[in-house]
Amino acid sequence: MQRSQQEEYIIRCFSLLANEIAIQGDLILPDITYRQWFLLAIIAKMPAKETHVQAIADMAGSSRQNVKKMLEALEVKGYVRMQPSSQDKRALSVKLTTKAKRYLNEQAASIAQWTQSLFANYDDEEVRQLLILLVKLMDEIT
Repeated sequence: MQRSQQEEYIIRCFSLLANEIAIQGDLILPDITYRQWFLLAIIAKMPAKETHVQAIADMAGSSRQNVKKMLEALEVKGYVRMQPSSQDKRALSVKLTTKAKRYLNEQAASIAQWTQSLFANYDDEEVRQLLILLVKLMDEIT
């Protein structure tokens, strides 16, 4: 296989992996989708003053429109509150609710167990090398 074919195959694998991770994540998470959980997890790790929709979209590697749509669904379910930012009235600030914080804590063990099962057949060095390569690739993309 030529290098260009290998590179194309790698990109296809990333797309398939992203979809499969979302599908499997959906199976273990009650009430919300894996992608919605991912947004909650991102927001939980962000400094409170920087949790506006665009910043969340940037962290998630998604468009503002897609993130806002998912956040609106999460708001309806009571996981987030959106309001105009106190610093910039054009920006929407997003806050996790108590329900979201509780949900993240309740699901932490099942997410950790699932993640560990994904990497069960990899030794520490393989995981370290994969991380190095993924960070290098992410640096090229972002």
